[in-house]
Amino acid sequence: MDRTPPPIPDGASAREAHAEGVRLYQERRDDEAEPYFRKAVELDGTRAFYKLALGKFLFFQRRYEEALPWLREASTSGTLEALRYTGLSLQFLGRLDEAEQWYFPAAQAGDVPAMVDMSALLTETRRLEEALEWAQRAANAGNLDGNSNAGSLLLMLERPKDAYDWLLPAADTGHAKAAFNLGVVLDDHLNQPEQAEHYFRVSAEGGWAKGMTALGESMLKRGAPEAAKPWLEKAARQGDVRAGLRLGEALIRLGDGDMAENWLEWAWGKGAQRSALVLGARLLREGRFMEAEHWFKRAHEAGLRGGAKGLGIALLMQDKATEALPHLRAAAQRYDWQAVRHLVQALRRCGEGDEAEYWYGMLPPEHKTPAAHSGS
Repeated sequence: MDRTPPPIPDGASAREAHAEGVRLYQERRDDEAEPYFRKAVELDGTRAFYKLALGKFLFFQRRYEEALPWLREASTSGTLEALRYTGLSLQFLGRLDEAEQWYFPAAQAGDVPAMVDMSALLTETRRLEEALEWAQRAANAGNLDGNSNAGSLLLMLERPKDAYDWLLPAADTGHAKAAFNLGVVLDDHLNQPEQAEHYFRVSAEGGWAKGMTALGESMLKRGAPEAAKPWLEKAARQGDVRAGLRLGEALIRLGDGDMAENWLEWAWGKGAQRSALVLGARLLREGRFMEAEHWFKRAHEAGLRGGAKGLGIALLMQDKATEALPHLRAAAQRYDWQAVRHLVQALRRCGEGDEAEYWYGMLPPEHKTPAAHSGS
């Protein structure tokens, strides 16, 4: 099928060229739309409106450097939207100081979306109190993104009760990010897990991946892995690494170990170090001690608590008591009673009876088993 744009009539007006560009863009025929946006500027280079339209088109194509000259030209007429999109382009290019210089006049002149963008930029540069002021100004002007940003910032500033007041109006309208953060406030700070799960569901149903993950985690906490699974899988397939880890844990509970291992290995590859501990524990229970050793070693090298103990136990189960000793000793010194029991066994196998008796004597009565005493 020939996708070559039709020729633009010589007699077309700038208005007609722009209208055709908009129509093609709405039909997602971007390659065909661009010449019409450019033609509109060519036919009427005096109007900022057409330059802004071309700049925004290039911006949404992520062609920020190309967008900047048109947006800057449009802004000379005082168009606040042009100022804001110039700032956005610069921010996406990592030129934050320049971006602020364009956001500020737009926000100061009353452009509410520019206030939201200003708060986001200042958050990125860790000027949290200034960011909060702009977010609250946007919220007071009726912008729900302003409420959401204000709530997020108040959480960062460790003011969860204040965050609740700003987040609630946005969350109750279905704002996905605000609902997620409100759920965090309720769960982590106000001890209201049922209400938290309600807002995590609002966030998840609004398409927010962190909300899906939080909803799945909430369901896991109350012992509902079957209900958690679809939400965690949806978030993981959107690239949420924490969801991949939690999905692996849910699948283990549901008895689907093979699929659990796939997700846990994926999460490890994406940086979720705790996946190594979960994998190691599963493999240890399955009697796959060599594989468990591999994952516990990774956990130990990553500095995770529990890595040394797991590695020591996996080595002991392979009759490598001498190799197991330093790892079990390290864990035992943190008064991990499971590690102490296995250390007693390893010491006895290595002929270190006196040290074995010392550690056995350290065990609380409820942890003193015949196996630990005999070294079998």
